[in-house]
Amino acid sequence: MPAGARIFAAGTAIRFVLLLLFIILDSLSLLSGLVETLRGEDWKWFELCNLAVGHDPMQPFWTAEVLRYQGFVSSCEKSHGIQPPIVVMAVAAAAVFVVALATYLLWPVWRRRRGRLPTIDVNASDELARQLRDLVGVADLRKTPQFLIDPRADSVSAVVFGRLGRYSVCLDAGLVARGAADPGVLRTVVLHELAHIRNRDVDITYATVALWRSFLFCAVLPTVIDTAVVTVTHTEIWRAEWQLELRGFIRIAVLIALTYLVRADILRTREFYADVDAAYIAGTEAFSQRGERPGTRFAGWRRFVGLWRTHPAWPERNRSLTDPAIVFGATALPMFLTGVTAQLASIEFSLAFDSFGVSTVADRAQEVSVWLTAALVVGIAGYVLWRAVGYAVLTGRRVPSGWGAGMWLGAGLAVGELLSFRTAGAELLPADPELLLLLVISGPVFTWWVTQCAELWIRGCRGRSTRVVQIVGLAAALVVFGTWYDFWMGGPFLFLYGPLRLPGLTLPGLPAWYSIITDLANTPMVFVGAAVLWLFPLLAVVRKPLRRIPEWAARAGAAPPGDAAIAWGAVSMRRAGITAVLGGLLCWSAVVLVMVSLHPGQPPGRLTPEWIFAYPMWLTTALWSAMALTALTVSATTRGNRLLVALAGAGGAGLIGLVGLFLLAAIDGCVPSMRVMAHTCVWRPQAAWEVVTLQVPFVSGLGIDVAAVGALLGAALAEGVRRFAGRRLGSTPPQAISGPLPESIMLRRLVVGGACGSVIALGINLGINYYDQGNPELWDPGAVSLGHEPVHPVAVRSEVSAWLDVGGRDKLHQFAGSLQQWGAASGAAARAAEQAGLPTVPIDPAVFVPTCAAVVRSANDGSAFIPVPDVESQRLWAKSITAGARAGTDCQRSIHDKNDDLFNTSLTEGLDASSAYRALLAHLNTFEQQDGR
Repeated sequence: MPAGARIFAAGTAIRFVLLLLFIILDSLSLLSGLVETLRGEDWKWFELCNLAVGHDPMQPFWTAEVLRYQGFVSSCEKSHGIQPPIVVMAVAAAAVFVVALATYLLWPVWRRRRGRLPTIDVNASDELARQLRDLVGVADLRKTPQFLIDPRADSVSAVVFGRLGRYSVCLDAGLVARGAADPGVLRTVVLHELAHIRNRDVDITYATVALWRSFLFCAVLPTVIDTAVVTVTHTEIWRAEWQLELRGFIRIAVLIALTYLVRADILRTREFYADVDAAYIAGTEAFSQRGERPGTRFAGWRRFVGLWRTHPAWPERNRSLTDPAIVFGATALPMFLTGVTAQLASIEFSLAFDSFGVSTVADRAQEVSVWLTAALVVGIAGYVLWRAVGYAVLTGRRVPSGWGAGMWLGAGLAVGELLSFRTAGAELLPADPELLLLLVISGPVFTWWVTQCAELWIRGCRGRSTRVVQIVGLAAALVVFGTWYDFWMGGPFLFLYGPLRLPGLTLPGLPAWYSIITDLANTPMVFVGAAVLWLFPLLAVVRKPLRRIPEWAARAGAAPPGDAAIAWGAVSMRRAGITAVLGGLLCWSAVVLVMVSLHPGQPPGRLTPEWIFAYPMWLTTALWSAMALTALTVSATTRGNRLLVALAGAGGAGLIGLVGLFLLAAIDGCVPSMRVMAHTCVWRPQAAWEVVTLQVPFVSGLGIDVAAVGALLGAALAEGVRRFAGRRLGSTPPQAISGPLPESIMLRRLVVGGACGSVIALGINLGINYYDQGNPELWDPGAVSLGHEPVHPVAVRSEVSAWLDVGGRDKLHQFAGSLQQWGAASGAAARAAEQAGLPTVPIDPAVFVPTCAAVVRSANDGSAFIPVPDVESQRLWAKSITAGARAGTDCQRSIHDKNDDLFNTSLTEGLDASSAYRALLAHLNTFEQQDGR
């Protein structure tokens, strides 16, 4: 391996973890449909319980009623023995790994016995044995592997296989014959196979192959058979719900293809790494002369085909020998697959928590799912980026920007969301798929930030290893990405369903989208995540510069070409400070512009609620615009560490802007043309502080995220202009150790310390005076309607039928029975009075007290049950049980008070209840008649 490079892992391990996770999620996803089919008739209650509360499975949204009655849905499912299929699916998925383990353990034994391969005695005195002993010594292996020969293979090749440290290298007969005349060929091929053992990727290789074959046999094959059987035996389903069925085929095909790509990437990467390692031992020339020349035509097609190959083409292998960075780079495929895996995991995590019913977890299932998903992204993508940056810093190569990796990560998140179909209803795409661009944009912003943080912290690392700073950096990345992903799932994600209506909105004068953003911004983690986003990189620049090669680099085996490649990379705080001041003045100007623009509409007397809440909304919009413009300008005009300098400038500008907002709000009313909240000129520091407090979560919270997007746009604009101008691209070279710092360490520490202290003080103030005040949510999930209301008559009929099946019919019979019992008692009493010639009907408490109580009880039970998912049916049902409850109550009171007139009134009310009930039955019969047609 090249000098120093062996301190970084080969990368196959993290890819294997990705494959492991992907197969787990694929198996759970593919087997879910099979589990539903096998559960057969019992599983129908899952659909009925949701239909009964008004859910339309053909629509990509949940209505307010569905959200409000989720407790009934859960109890309904449990009462019929329905649980999410995650337990059964987990057992089925475990079978995949049991079969894979058996395949992994038995494969080497089967391979030896099938081929009946003779063993080569490496202790013999012949030339071949001597060469093999020498090569084992050159490879510096602790244990000599077993050498075999395949007498039936005439190719010039070899292969290594085995398990758990017991490895065998099988040489083809053609290689042995060729090696006798040309020992260099034998040396090259054998060292390549021994490099696989050195790199400890043999077990990963055969575990990968075993997992793939087991996945095909245990998950894919049953799913394909089930899909084919359902398609052939239920052709009417294709005609009625062809889009749903097509989605199933698309999902299966894409998941299989992506799983194969992960497998191919692992096997291909191990070949690159073995080539580089063997070339370092044997010499690059021994490898670089093999294979065909790289062509120039159809290069894109060759790269696409190369993704599906388990062995790279020789042009790529030759290129890896001269540029081993291909082994350590954050390539497109793992980043894309990480994004897809993360989105699939988000769904499965939530399903698992709901299924296992752990109350402490299930109550916060979405939050736990969000952070586990973020940990998956950071653990894989973040680790790959830190590894790529560390290798570039160590070898003096250009540090990758992370843009390309981020684009693929964001694209993977978007594709994973599309593959879930959870917001698409019965369609192929969500109602507003363009919102997925937010995921695509967030990817490069995140990876750009990670790579710049990694470079700063690695260059300043003084210890024996970079592991500590890497762990700290990944923890910071987890906070940043987890906060953003939590915001996405709680806000923009909901808009994928379609338009949102918030009838229960408590803040007048605000649009629906701003109300949701406001509610999400007013959470502590958003503030914490934004603080880490712009302050964590600044902590790396307050350390003293290195005057020598750090210990971790010296332990790598060789110094890089020049001390400057490891030198502490200085970030100019002068530029960031000047930018913060100018940006702060821009924020002041934005506040003045808002006040001047709003003043003409100021109410002359008492301020209206619409006016009171519109003022902070426009302040937020103005301050965000100023911070984004600041970040965009700095990023477009800065060469090195663009994002970090832009975030430092925008964050400082936001703090200065809050100071200006305080001053302007405190003198509100003193400048006639800027009066917004006051009519008289008085110094109002308390009122001004309240205005500032409302803006802190936006300016020092979401405003930092907005600034990061602005920095990305500025960098893209600058790079586009430079490309158009034909200038050479590249990052600013690291500063030499002997070069002067842009400013003193003390000044840096004062600036960074002041920024951190200000943010901490604002956070403490928010925690004491804002977050802990029981700040109510701006919208009630039970009052939210997503998308468009269902209007399909077929869906309404299905919902009414489901309501009857899950308990509505029992409630109807119970109510009707109580009315009939009361009517029978009243009729019997009337006939007895007539036969006895009595002028009034005698009331027997022993008969009527329990009878009237039964009417009240059945009416209350019907009222407590979920409403009928049909407007007219629910109106008649409500009229029936209301009249029945009133009749039964008056009946009880008349007996208690011995009031004959009130008893007669209750009889009339009972007739009204019976009349409404009969009208309800007639209306429900129309649904049954429609179904019959």
